[in-house]
Amino acid sequence: MALPAIAAALARLQSVTLLDLNIQKLTSIDKPVLEGVVLQGLVISSGELARVGDDSFVAVAGSLEALGLPDNKMVEVPTRPLTRLPLLNRLDLSHNYLQTLKRESFMGLTMLTFLDLSANQIKSIDSLTFSYLPHLKVLKIQSNSLTVETISKLQGLFNLEELDLSVNSISGPLRPGILPKLPRLKSLDLAHNHLSSIMKGALQGLDSLISLSLQHNMIDVIEDHAFSGLLKLDTLSLAHNRMVAVSEASLAHLNGLIQLDVSHNFLRALTKDLVSHLYNLEELTLDDNDISMVSSDALDSANHLNHLKLANNPLNCDCSLIAFAKWLHNSHIPKKDKMTAVCATPPSLENGLVQELLVDEPICEQGKNHVMKESKDPMSISRKRVTLRAFNYDDDKISLLWTINMLVNRYYCDALLVYEVLGEHEVLLETERLWCDSGTLKDPHVLPVSVEGLHLRKDHRYRYCLIMIEKHSTDESALIMGCSDVLTLSNKLSVHILSLDAEFANPEILSINAQIWPKHQDCSLEYKIYGLSEVYEHKPINCSTPKIEINGVKNSVPYKVCAFIIGSTSHCIRTQFNEKRNTCLRPSFSFVFISLIIFILVTISVISYRLLKKTCKQRNLHEQCSFLPTIQNETQHSRYVKLQATTKV
Repeated sequence: MALPAIAAALARLQSVTLLDLNIQKLTSIDKPVLEGVVLQGLVISSGELARVGDDSFVAVAGSLEALGLPDNKMVEVPTRPLTRLPLLNRLDLSHNYLQTLKRESFMGLTMLTFLDLSANQIKSIDSLTFSYLPHLKVLKIQSNSLTVETISKLQGLFNLEELDLSVNSISGPLRPGILPKLPRLKSLDLAHNHLSSIMKGALQGLDSLISLSLQHNMIDVIEDHAFSGLLKLDTLSLAHNRMVAVSEASLAHLNGLIQLDVSHNFLRALTKDLVSHLYNLEELTLDDNDISMVSSDALDSANHLNHLKLANNPLNCDCSLIAFAKWLHNSHIPKKDKMTAVCATPPSLENGLVQELLVDEPICEQGKNHVMKESKDPMSISRKRVTLRAFNYDDDKISLLWTINMLVNRYYCDALLVYEVLGEHEVLLETERLWCDSGTLKDPHVLPVSVEGLHLRKDHRYRYCLIMIEKHSTDESALIMGCSDVLTLSNKLSVHILSLDAEFANPEILSINAQIWPKHQDCSLEYKIYGLSEVYEHKPINCSTPKIEINGVKNSVPYKVCAFIIGSTSHCIRTQFNEKRNTCLRPSFSFVFISLIIFILVTISVISYRLLKKTCKQRNLHEQCSFLPTIQNETQHSRYVKLQATTKV
């Protein structure tokens, strides 16, 4: 009864620009509404509306240009009533329960330029759903359940200028081919998803893009030339991600960028790599990072920078920061921006403004006239990736198992950083110094780390970041860094097999040993040997004593040896008896052989001596036999030697 009464009241008006109706307990519209009303815009939201009849809007079809049905309970697009609105150019179906968009869902709406499908439950979209909307310019489809597989198949959005895909289930690396070709797109929002990295050329085909939002993802790597082709981009947000460094080529091609937000990441240094190609940059936001160092040439190319924000960074105000302090003093950025650069160390300068270093003149280690000794620029960032493979917590002790990829050079551990997640912020809670040397590790690709005494609380959320230093053959160093996901602290135990060794102690005894992480865990370990006439299974043993010896295994064929942690992981290797050990296993044979050789040589010497003696006695000339005198001088010279022999006549 409410809709007819409203129509009767409005019929006396010449035209209505917008009618916004909020009618309680309205579950369906079965008859034409608002007959006799010239209406340009209509919004109906009741919280209960689930069905719209085919002829519901025929009375206003000749004038209606905008229709909104938000905050209702519709589970599918009302396609038939919409096809009777030829002038419709704006449609709002947000905050409903839509799950699937069919190919014909918006068929006939050739004039539509604005479509809002946000805050539904959309998981599936036919690849041609939007191909019937040739004039569509704005598509809002945030807060749904879209995945990479869904959006990569979308077609027909050649005139789209604004696309909002935030708060969906888009995960993994952003690779080339995931985003459809959108040659006229100006604004793209991918915030609040689960993207892990931006790969080279991932955004090719978006030549008109002006604004790109990637905040609140899990991005830790931006590949070189990831933003190639975005020559018109002027606003880029990478806030609330996991980046520890940005290489010089990562932001290459963004010569027109004006605003860059990299706040709430894990950047440890501000170097020229970040802005070297951003010649038109006017605003740089770096709040809530781990920046302690600023290289002397970090902002040399930022000639147009008007805003710089560095709040909540642990700046180390030593002599190397003087160049940055001078830059702050001479720059034209607002005073409130300059005041965000605050010293964290040394203690004597804590909470002091960086720009005041010029006044205070901190004394450096060398020089009596307060000459500033600039340190070397921060070391480069390695391309090696560190990922957390496993995590354990046992009351006061945390154990982390890290893996390092593409390992070539030697590395050393530096520190473990622990961040606590408080709302939307991550606060540095602990910095634990570590010592390790990859040269001493059995497998340098796997690094177990255990730390005790951290002030962590159960059921709180933390992120763990590992910092290492990679040594190159040229004596240069690079930082290797990686962070975990946000983890809720609980007494969760997982056991892993780090390595497995199997070798023959003698021809018929096979020795097997496994390295278990964490050590001395109360779990069951089982070994199996393949390659025998039947599979050999050793009875389960405790993980704390993983070494066993198996008798009766011959060395004639290679074997496959596997270790199993019951209810968890497994690890297998192939082994074969090393024949080189034969000589070591038969010492008695070697002794007999050497003794025989010595006996033969002694026998020959005795026989030769007796024959010589007998010959001398029987000579007819009665010559006396004797040996030449021993020459004492080791260095012999040419001379005559008198023979000591006489002849009897």
